[in-house]
Amino acid sequence: MLNSFLIDFVIVSVIFWVAVALFHFIKTRHFRLAHFDFNRDNYCILIMPPLISILLVAIRYQSSLPLGLFLIFGIAGMVGETIFSIWWKIFFEKNFWIYRFDTLFNGYTSTLNFVLWGMGGLLLAWVGEKVGISHSPGNGFLSVPLIATYIFLFFVGFTLFVSYHIGERRKIGFQFKELNFFSYLLFCMPILAVIVYLAYVDILYLRAAIFFGLIAFIFEYLLGKVIEFFISKELWYYSYGSFDHKHSTFLNILPFILGGFYFWFFYILALQVIS
Repeated sequence: MLNSFLIDFVIVSVIFWVAVALFHFIKTRHFRLAHFDFNRDNYCILIMPPLISILLVAIRYQSSLPLGLFLIFGIAGMVGETIFSIWWKIFFEKNFWIYRFDTLFNGYTSTLNFVLWGMGGLLLAWVGEKVGISHSPGNGFLSVPLIATYIFLFFVGFTLFVSYHIGERRKIGFQFKELNFFSYLLFCMPILAVIVYLAYVDILYLRAAIFFGLIAFIFEYLLGKVIEFFISKELWYYSYGSFDHKHSTFLNILPFILGGFYFWFFYILALQVIS
């Protein structure tokens, strides 16, 4: 199913690209393949290929699962990045990222992201399938994800405790003075703890973590460049450690690993509920 979505997405995207270029030529008598004006109509056209692709997969397999997963991933992605941004702002002065258009919650997320997160969730579920991590981890229902969640929350508390005692000396609460190796490592300690625990349970989780981080990093970078290529606008930028005109940052990789397991949790949960 996930393979079918990726294949359909590529085919439908090419067809839409050609159709849009022809329509623009007929309308303006000027041939253009990219850098169209940014507006909601053009953005809606841009996100049509993934929507049509997921609909084709649902029809082909005569199942509502693809549509349900796309909906869950879209919502979970927006909620997850909002929670992550709030978590980041506890420790650092500036937002980790800033969205430029149709923003929600102080720029932590955007309504334009729903389809993008739907695509990203399906991609990360596909990565998990290819790596071969278990659909039914542990002896109990989702026991491994639950224990990983407990570990994550414990180290969140530990990070808050340490950062508060560091910040208290400067009378600034939890915030670090600056982003450096130590502060970033302390911030990411809950993520690293989860990775260590999962690798202890099954070495395949470590392999999955590497692929989640790298593939999500590459996908987000290329997705942003494709959006800019077609509608001449960057939808987001980063405040720390960024490159390519603030388009991306290597600081993303560890959060993307957490995001990979986050989406995998929703994926196996959906499969468990359906079965």
